[in-house]
Amino acid sequence: MARFERFEVYKIIYEDRLIPLFYSEDKMQAQEVARALAAGGSRLLEFTNRGHGALEVFSHLIRNAPEYFPGLIIGAGTITDAYTASIFIENGADFIVGPNF
Repeated sequence: MARFERFEVYKIIYEDRLIPLFYSEDKMQAQEVARALAAGGSRLLEFTNRGHGALEVFSHLIRNAPEYFPGLIIGAGTITDAYTASIFIENGADFIVGPNF
């Protein structure tokens, strides 16, 4: 389940006008990048579904977000079909980005 309400996410995307995106197979590296983004003032992170273990690393970020970067809105990117979107939504995605929408 998403941690942020849909319209709150839309508002912040509109206000910030920049969504940093990132992918790593390494959970701790991804966590440190997310922490650095939050410390630097970013309110958004798009974790891309571009490689091996993306869902596992994404889920790790979502599980650790309340403790390490509670205000960071985390979405899933490079989502190309409804099935994959539903899996990331079930794992806590606050937003979904696809290359065709």
